[in-house]
Amino acid sequence: MSGTIRQAMTPAITRLREHFEEIRPVLDAQERTAEGIEMLRTRLVKVRRIVNRLEEKANQWQDYIRGLPVNERQAEEQVLANFAPLEHHYAEWIENAHEIIADIDIVLAESEDGSTQSDLSEELGVGQNRLNQSRRPQVFVNEGQTPLNENFVRRNEYNIPTHLPRTRLAEFYGDPLVWPEFWQSFSRTVDSLEIDPGLKAHYLIQCLRGKAKRAVLGYRPIAEHYEPLKDALKRQFGNERAIRDTLHAELISLPVANESVYSLRSYVEEVERICRSLTAMGKVEDESIVMMAIKNKLPKNIILELLKKEKETKETWNVDELRKGLEEIVTLREEVQRCAQTFSKSVNYSQQRFGNNWSNNRGFNQKQVNFRKENFDRVFAVQSGDDKAKNSKKFEIFCYFCHGNHHAEKCEII
Repeated sequence: MSGTIRQAMTPAITRLREHFEEIRPVLDAQERTAEGIEMLRTRLVKVRRIVNRLEEKANQWQDYIRGLPVNERQAEEQVLANFAPLEHHYAEWIENAHEIIADIDIVLAESEDGSTQSDLSEELGVGQNRLNQSRRPQVFVNEGQTPLNENFVRRNEYNIPTHLPRTRLAEFYGDPLVWPEFWQSFSRTVDSLEIDPGLKAHYLIQCLRGKAKRAVLGYRPIAEHYEPLKDALKRQFGNERAIRDTLHAELISLPVANESVYSLRSYVEEVERICRSLTAMGKVEDESIVMMAIKNKLPKNIILELLKKEKETKETWNVDELRKGLEEIVTLREEVQRCAQTFSKSVNYSQQRFGNNWSNNRGFNQKQVNFRKENFDRVFAVQSGDDKAKNSKKFEIFCYFCHGNHHAEKCEII
């Protein structure tokens, strides 16, 4: 029975993946065309049909397992748990399909309202500025009734140019550490605009992915749901106390740095990242704990240098001053290492040149010695008695100067 169900689900999941591969580029595109929107409408119908089919088969499988005897049920449940066509469990495919359907619904709703992602820059910049400008009376700056520069519009106490570049909204996957950055970006680009709350809800839901999207299931992109939607996200992901505790735990769990410049630089970068996140939430709380956590992972020599610097200032350091002192020490060590490496390369190069010249001269001198030795051997050739007897017929005594049959030292010509 379950084999038949699996045989029916596998090709359906294969088709679902093919739809994902064609849908995702259109959803992620910065600009969407009419053809892309029409394709999404067509694919939406097909994806929903496949999801309904998969859920129907999954329910049949569950009913089949519940009807099995106890001794067979565990084995079938194991088969169900291990059923992962195309490297993903079937339940994960269904969940991803629901997310795709929600994304398509948002895009289609935006297109019906005339607010697709390709028009986002106008919604956030040019178009909205023009709309607001048409709603308010024109402002003049002098008695001659000269209007303000048309390239700028006053909104939210900032001068916003009408030629703003197109921008893309950030995505949020449910990491509490990323929430402050995400919400500040979304608030600046969407939440602060004078547009319909339902459209804001569309944009907010479109930005959510994974865990964050599952946290707000049931909220619809309508005006009445926008404020509850924001509150739900802030309660779950915007708890500052929980974020601070997470950052403190991350700081404490950093690996111990050693005397290596590379290890120290890596440690300083991680400390700076965590401390910047804490500072972005306001004043750093529990400074003594943070400072102790930073010093606890440093070598003793670095701690000694920090204490010397602190004593020289005759003041008790806070976290910012500790970070500054640590940065100065690491930067100084990096400079020393660069100088040492440069000097080492220069010395090696000089030694290499000297070694090559010495080898060349030695080779040249050796050739001269060999040449002289060969000539000397030829001039003053002396053979042993045995060799002379053996080679008397083959080699004759030869004078180098007169070519006579005598040794060169007995030559009478010179």
